[in-house]
Amino acid sequence: MANKKRKSHAGGNTGYRSNIDYSNTTKQKSPFKRLIDHYAQRPWLFFAILFLAVIITYELVK
Repeated sequence: MANKKRKSHAGGNTGYRSNIDYSNTTKQKSPFKRLIDHYAQRPWLFFAILFLAVIITYELVK
């Protein structure tokens, strides 16, 4: 009884903690990955910004 309770508690706790840690490290370490996830929901926005970036770099290099 006690073993079953402890096991389930430990499993739930570690899963919960690892989920929170993963989201926190994703936000802190790589905002670029968060941007990719953000634009994966809106591909047209990503292509529009990419198009603008190409035009701006072309104008600067020209």
